Amino acid sequence: MTVTKTYVEKFDRSASFGMWQLKMEAILIQDGLDMALEGKEKKPENMTDMEFAVIDKKAKSGIILNLSNEVLREVSAESTAKGMWEKLKTLYMKRTVENRLYLKQKLYTFRMVEGTSILSHLDAFDSILMDLSNIDAEVNDEDQVVLLLISLPPQSFKHIRDTMLYGKDNISYREIKSILKSKEQIDRDITGESSVTQGEGLFVRGRSNKKESSSERSKSRSKSKYKNVVCKYCHKKGHIISECYKLKNKEKHKENKHDHQNTDPAEAM
Repeated sequence: MTVTKTYVEKFDRSASFGMWQLKMEAILIQDGLDMALEGKEKKPENMTDMEFAVIDKKAKSGIILNLSNEVLREVSAESTAKGMWEKLKTLYMKRTVENRLYLKQKLYTFRMVEGTSILSHLDAFDSILMDLSNIDAEVNDEDQVVLLLISLPPQSFKHIRDTMLYGKDNISYREIKSILKSKEQIDRDITGESSVTQGEGLFVRGRSNKKESSSERSKSRSKSKYKNVVCKYCHKKGHIISECYKLKNKEKHKENKHDHQNTDPAEAM
């Protein structure tokens, strides 16, 4: 039996156990070792104890290699893959009131961190939902929509929040995720920045210089847009030839000189 060298990110308590468990089980299935999780008593009748022992040892080894040292210490006393698997579930999928309340509080107070892309935020939000689902504490679709919208920064997503909360009678969690992902992609295609980056930029400018003129904002955007462009006239970076100050000053000087030469002597007197 060939075992592929596929690993998942080591489970270290800070990550979602439900997600890690799903990936780890997929690897064991891929390698034909998942029967070890059911225990020796569930092995096929035509399989010898020695053959199952080999499978169990490989499955246990795979689990060990995908645990952090801290988590491994908690399950190292288990002698079988099934024992180790069940111990992990007991430790990190507890169906206790405390764990359920903790995860719900985490979901209800979850907010988008500055500098995080919408895709990363959605991934973290889904991770909490999965953890709740794993302990039989699922959140209905409508509440998922409301909690997700509330978690978004009001500066960057005010229009979407207001439209979704007050402009539609019904919208699914899948739909709102699709809308947010589309917005992220459009923002990146147009400006090269994610939604949160643009939102932070507007937020900073609004606080630090509320009286900034539209022309100054235009210059700022222009500098950012052409920061790596070399002017064909002065050969300096940061602008294109049509915005070159050196060329504009030269042309202005020529115009003034031309106007002076064409001035009527009588008018000059």
